Formats: sequence, C-alpha cells, structure tokens
Amino acid sequence: VSASASTGPSLADTGVTPRWTNCVTCDTAFGVIDNNAEIFIDYFADEALFTHAVLKVTVEKRFLLVFWKDVGEWSTTSYEHSAMFGVDIPVDGSGKYRCHFYLEFYGNTGEVDVVEHTNTYDYDG
Repeated sequence: VSASASTGPSLADTGVTPRWTNCVTCDTAFGVIDNNAEIFIDYFADEALFTHAVLKVTVEKRFLLVFWKDVGEWSTTSYEHSAMFGVDIPVDGSGKYRCHFYLEFYGNTGEVDVVEHTNTYDYDG
C-alpha cells in the first residue's frame, strides 16, 4: 500500500493551480513497504523551453515523538523533457516516515519552476 500526492489535483479542488513556465505536469508518490521507502516522480515539461531538471528527495524517520533523522537521500539531474523515476530506499522497520521532494525545472528563458512538498507515511512493518 502506498500513499500518493500530486501537485495538481489537490490544488485544483480549490480552483488554484500552480503557474509554471517549464513544467506542464508533475506527480509524486511515497510509501513504505517491505522495509523500503518507495518514491515515484513523473513529470512532463514543455519541450520547447525545458533544459534540465534537478530532482532531490530526502526520507526521514521520526524518533522520540518529535525529532526526525535522515534515513536516505536520492538526487539526479535529468535532461529529458518527459521522465519517470522509481526509487527504493531501505528503511529500518516500523515507524512514521516522511519524504521531502524538492524538484527544480530549468528552462532556456532563465525561469526555474520549483515543486516542493512533504508527504508522511505510517509504516507498521
């Protein structure tokens, strides 16, 4: 079972959508299964404007009820205007996990579209 979040639909419900120059759509998902944090990023950018994307993800686990510690990171630079990434990061058992997505989409106009959000997931191991 995985939880997912999207930068578009949740905002579309309120009638407010992001105003991007280079990126057309960007969907992400995060969940934990079999002691692996499963991370998914799928984006489509304007081919005429897009130059590259810098994708960064950090997974953290909560401890002592209020503190968080890093358990894994992943990053890449993509030069494809349309790409899909699936990443597994090993985690150490039951607990509350969160995933920070920081995605930058660069274009030939100098504009940078930034998609940044955090998802949490309770894992029972």
